[in-house]
Amino acid sequence: MGEKTKGEREKMIIVCAHMPKSLVEKLDELVKQGEFPSRSEAIREIIKDFLEEEGAEEEEEERGWEELEQEFLGEGWEE
Repeated sequence: MGEKTKGEREKMIIVCAHMPKSLVEKLDELVKQGEFPSRSEAIREIIKDFLEEEGAEEEEEERGWEELEQEFLGEGWEE
């Protein structure tokens, strides 16, 4: 996915979440180290990466089933 221009950015909504203090402190440390510009950006990026990874795993699993199906059912086999 490419970067969106200012006019194309998706509308942001506020989401409140309760987190353990230790998790927030780790998040703040990442911001302090310059890994992310803010807590909000860190949370957005972490969730986005997680969802993209999950989607890739689902696609890979689907391809795997298709390959197995082709291997076992291939030409000459009927379901």
